Amino acid sequence: HVIALRAEAGPHAANRPEPITQVAPPRSDGGALGALRQHWPEYLIEAVGLGCFMVSACLFATLLEYPSSPVRQTVMNAMLRRIPMGLAMGLTAVTMVYSRWGQRSGAHLNPAVTAAFWLAGRFPGRGVISYVAAQCLGALLASVMVHLLFPTHETLGATLPAGGPWQSFA
Repeated sequence: HVIALRAEAGPHAANRPEPITQVAPPRSDGGALGALRQHWPEYLIEAVGLGCFMVSACLFATLLEYPSSPVRQTVMNAMLRRIPMGLAMGLTAVTMVYSRWGQRSGAHLNPAVTAAFWLAGRFPGRGVISYVAAQCLGALLASVMVHLLFPTHETLGATLPAGGPWQSFA
């Protein structure tokens, strides 16, 4: 759930709190099972959100980078193809964050974001494992779905290094 305080103008505006937005901490009255019962919608939103983001990344990358794609054949310069890819993924993320679902779960959509919010004190430690587990499950299911959609393409969605292992590591 998202908690938001509203700012108002007028003579008493100085006495009112500034608007803030933060994710309400998961309450766990019955332990882990109680938290799951109470917050399963947020966990489901995180799983579906990350899964949708991954599927859209694979579809946009296929549209822009697959050798037989009409877009790739039309736009030969790789640097120029990065512009629509960045815009597509940025707009996908913004759409998810500002959607009703994103507002409800906090739209972390990434275990690293969840960990960063926790380390910054903006997300309770007791909710981290559940969020990360849901995000990983969503990523796994999205990967399976992409594989089922494109079973003959072994490296679809994979990040492949351009150089040797040490160059890629650095």
